[in-house]
Amino acid sequence: MKKIYFNILSLMLAVVSFSSCSDWLDVNPSDEIKEEFLFENGDGFQTALNGIYRQMASFSLYGSNLTWGIVDAWGQAYCLEKAPTAGAGQAMHQIASLKFSNSQLTPTTDNMWNTAWNTIANCNNLIQQTEKADSTIFYKSEYERQLILAEAIGLRAYMHFDLLRIYAPAPAANPGSNTYIPYVNYYPAYVNDNLLAELI
Repeated sequence: MKKIYFNILSLMLAVVSFSSCSDWLDVNPSDEIKEEFLFENGDGFQTALNGIYRQMASFSLYGSNLTWGIVDAWGQAYCLEKAPTAGAGQAMHQIASLKFSNSQLTPTTDNMWNTAWNTIANCNNLIQQTEKADSTIFYKSEYERQLILAEAIGLRAYMHFDLLRIYAPAPAANPGSNTYIPYVNYYPAYVNDNLLAELI
């Protein structure tokens, strides 16, 4: 009986030792799709566009900070005496007092900045993928390809505009040659020069 157990155990060890571990380690998370699979058909392009909209609806962007959160506190739209002083209320109090470098505010604004640029990067990637895609992979052919392309370009422009609105002074009030934010229209982008904000 011991010999049978020993043989079975030896056989199992041999199978495990001769099998490849690479298949075990190549596991894709259920909520993520590899890029080469995402852009195989029109549904993948729609999924990527939906992901951009979902990211824009996050708390860091239009789910709070760029609508009723930080921006409204900055514009003095709240009665801050009634606002909470703990949690997200700390950042709102600091920006309302124009304390832009306060340690209670900077994590919120850094997260807002990073999420906005990540959204722009996702838009640029989708734009580049859509420009080179064959229209036959889309359900509505060229019409759908052009629609996705136009939405991604529009969302990229919208994010750039909001970043400029928040992080640069109005050109009419502050004329000069100061640069504030970059304009990024390709993916991947690592270092981009800040551009001049001018009146047209």
